[in-house]
Amino acid sequence: MSVATAVEPAPCYTLGPLTTDVAPCYDHITSGIGAPMIAWWGTAMLCYVTPKEHLGLPNRDDVKTGVI
Repeated sequence: MSVATAVEPAPCYTLGPLTTDVAPCYDHITSGIGAPMIAWWGTAMLCYVTPKEHLGLPNRDDVKTGVI
């Protein structure tokens, strides 16, 4: 069963998945690994994660890095 089927008719949104929790300053990379995994199962929207996730407030460059 896909995620999209499980939550019909609402779109599915996820905050990850982060593939590890031991990589501070690298959450944007682990999220980039996890995003294709959840997209494969049919999620409608993906969230971006900045390098400062859980460490501080992101600035413009952090947001750009997280999105790209």
